[in-house]
Amino acid sequence: MEIKLKIQLTVKEMYDFLMSHTYSTFSGYTGVILSICALIGFFYSFDNDQMNIAYKFVLLLTGLLFTVIQPMMLYKRAKQQVKQNESINKPLEYNISYAGIKVACGDESAEYDWNQIMKITSTKKSILIYTSRIHAFVLPKREVAPHMEDLKKIVREKCTASYIKMR
Repeated sequence: MEIKLKIQLTVKEMYDFLMSHTYSTFSGYTGVILSICALIGFFYSFDNDQMNIAYKFVLLLTGLLFTVIQPMMLYKRAKQQVKQNESINKPLEYNISYAGIKVACGDESAEYDWNQIMKITSTKKSILIYTSRIHAFVLPKREVAPHMEDLKKIVREKCTASYIKMR
């Protein structure tokens, strides 16, 4: 069984990956909780006339940091990466089989055995296949959808990753 895909990532798909990658870690959860607590503190500070305006500003800034500012920065980064990074802004050809994953971009190619895959997860828009803590193949569901059952079968039978969650 072999799945051949030719994928051109969009800004939305890259942003989806960056958001998932950033907010699905312990530090991502901690940042969101910190921001929510800071926003709660900011709104409660209106009743406290003794609290310095600088403290209120810091609470507001901290509250917005992980809930508004960082997502905006990630979107800007996604736009830049799709526009400037050659390995992203050109179509990538994936050949997924029982032997592993072969990725080609122009004349360059790389092959990965299933035992080199660390984690497979999915988001609303993509399947993410991690080859390291920070590097992943982003397979948009719009492209993978016709092959999803075959992909799941290959992954179930061959992948030894410690975390696999595909929906």
